[in-house]
Amino acid sequence: MRIEALSEYLLLKNGILIDLNKKEKKEVDILIKNGKIEKIARKIEKKEKFQILDVKDCYLFSGLIDLHTHLRTPGREDEETIETGTKAAIAGGFTKICCMPNTDPPLDNESLITYLIEENKKYNYCDLYPVACATKRREGRELCNYYLLKKAGAIAISDDGLPISSSRILRLVLEYSKTFNLPYFSHCEDKELAQGVINEGLISYKLGLRGIPDISESIIAFRDILIANYVKSKIHLCHISSKKTIEVLRFLKENNYEFTCETAPHYFILTEKDIQNYNTNYKVNPPLKKEEDKEEIKKALKEGLIEVIASDHAPHLSSEKEQDFENAPFGIIGLETCFLLSYEELVLKGSFTIFELLEKFITNPAKILGIEINKIEEGKKAEIVIFSPKEKFIYSENKIYSKSKNTPFLNKEFSCRIKAIINNNKIFYP
Repeated sequence: MRIEALSEYLLLKNGILIDLNKKEKKEVDILIKNGKIEKIARKIEKKEKFQILDVKDCYLFSGLIDLHTHLRTPGREDEETIETGTKAAIAGGFTKICCMPNTDPPLDNESLITYLIEENKKYNYCDLYPVACATKRREGRELCNYYLLKKAGAIAISDDGLPISSSRILRLVLEYSKTFNLPYFSHCEDKELAQGVINEGLISYKLGLRGIPDISESIIAFRDILIANYVKSKIHLCHISSKKTIEVLRFLKENNYEFTCETAPHYFILTEKDIQNYNTNYKVNPPLKKEEDKEEIKKALKEGLIEVIASDHAPHLSSEKEQDFENAPFGIIGLETCFLLSYEELVLKGSFTIFELLEKFITNPAKILGIEINKIEEGKKAEIVIFSPKEKFIYSENKIYSKSKNTPFLNKEFSCRIKAIINNNKIFYP
């Protein structure tokens, strides 16, 4: 990736500004001075001191927000570091990412939250929002000190990867987190049921692999929403993957229960049929499901039941993923492909507009976190994604900026690409 400091004046010529407020596209030039947007107009006269970047036919929109990233720091810097993870985020158009707490040691104290934020300042590629543990050591027994965690910079709480099995403890977590306006990110998985490696059904039987029933997700989603609404606390459900869960969520929404939820691109693009060659890069948690589940996820996205698309970026070493299917770890990297996959599947196939898609990546994540979107307006900091909707792009290994390479989309040819990203007085060319 080429990274350059912004010159005093940078003029973006002939771009297409995506205005999310008015739901319209505008052909504009944008003049950036010292990292701030100086002027937006149909035609801005070129001057000798201007650096010119022709972005003809490219969409210009604010930086994307990822609610679900695993940076593996501290503890597994062999898989990912702050530098490589945030570089991968920028390559995918993300200027703000939430890093999850299932690290080693877990993010259950303020010193680790402070460490991550300070470490990120060394690179300053994108903004980092740590999600802290809900319970100490993610053991589901003793609550963390949410006051100190929020003061240090935590944006939400979660025991991601481990559901809180005790309903009593979960109630305490939700009551305490409400005091500090910290949303609870729920990992919807009944661990006693989820003792397998792929979705339970005909394909798991055929392949001789232990199955995970889809109700392991639905049961915890239902319970967690009921408890959160009982104590009137904010809850966000992570990586929703099944039709059955969607049916539960639709019923709860119709009965005025409050919650938000996300899914990831692999749940509306891939299915369990992709696993039939035992490729461990299709092993994710929750597992890939049937075609009908995939279609129901897309339907729930369209109707707004699922508000957010997140990457669930989960780096692993090649040596770990090269194990047999039973022993290989769950997870794939996703920061660099998340938006491209979503654009191809949802916009290019005609079910979404670009405005509807960007709501899932910008507007709704910002609302959930309670942060402001850095809009493309005069006087604002320049935080701009330059996206080419028609330029082909091959996701080859040398275009992977994550430290890990575990993706089922390696060497996929995309019909769109992120051309450049402007953020924090830098311009990035992936």
